[in-house]
Parts: sequence; structure tokens; C-alpha cells
Amino acid sequence: MFDRLRNCLGAAAVGSGHSQPPLMELSAVAYLANGKLIIAPVVRTTDGLGLEVEPSTLGGSPDEDSIAEALSGALTRSGRVVPHPAQSEWKGVFQPFLKAASVRSYKAFMKDARTISIRATENALELTPYRNLGSKEGFQPMPEEVVLLHRDDLKGAAQALLRLAGLSTG
Repeated sequence: MFDRLRNCLGAAAVGSGHSQPPLMELSAVAYLANGKLIIAPVVRTTDGLGLEVEPSTLGGSPDEDSIAEALSGALTRSGRVVPHPAQSEWKGVFQPFLKAASVRSYKAFMKDARTISIRATENALELTPYRNLGSKEGFQPMPEEVVLLHRDDLKGAAQALLRLAGLSTG
């Protein structure tokens, strides 16, 4: 159930030759669930696991500008490390996403959900759509559908996200 939550964030190498700490990749996730587009940052826990947090709901037909703004904010907020949740806290980790989608269960969330991961490196934005395998199996990446864009092309990322989520034919 939580395989999608456990995306490990890598580190982008700094090519300057100086002994600076590596730059952390920035990462976000977008869900289309129950007719609503939801965008959230993926932060790193102290144990190194990716954790989806603080979802923002954009509704069922958001425009490109609002998506680009939400992506920018989510990517910016993803550049932090948070305490790793205790075993007792994992059950509630996805609750904010259920609330954002206005559903009461993970099964209802997964019924028709689509998800796209957004990864920002030093020079690129990478959008990877995932295939929905249901509430028991989660999501599977579709590498053949990956969209690569210039790091600053948030408008292009918004257009690609709309297309990958099935909200646009363009």
C-alpha cells in the first residue's frame, strides 16, 4: 500500500570539484483522484525515505498557471528532511491525501486514481506517470511515457501533467 510513499530521493552530484555537500533532488507528486488534481511535495525522512506530505487540491479542471504555481511550491517545499515516522504513525501518513480527494478510504482513493512523479534535478524536470494496479498493488512506473523538460519549464510541466493525468488531449 505504501510503496508509492517510499520513493527514495537521490542526490544530484555537484560538478564543481569543491567539497560541498551534494544538492538534493527536489521531488513532488501529482494525483488525479475522485476527479480532483492533488499536488504535494515529497520530502526526505531522516532514514532517507521519500514521504509525500502537505497535499494541495486544485480541483477537477485547473488551469496551467495554477498547476505551474503549485508545482513550483511543492518542489520548493520538498527540499527538506523531516523526522522518520514512528511505526505507530504510518497508518495516518496518507490521511491528508484521502481528505484532499474527499474520500474515506485508500480503496476509494485508488478506484480511478492516476499519479505522476515530478523530479527536478539541476538541469531538468522529469515527469513519470504510473499505472494504477489497484489498492492492493499500488502504482507501477511507466518509463516509456516519461516526459523530460528544461528545469525552468514549469508551464511545459503543467501542460504535460494535464496530458498525463488525462485532463487534456494536447
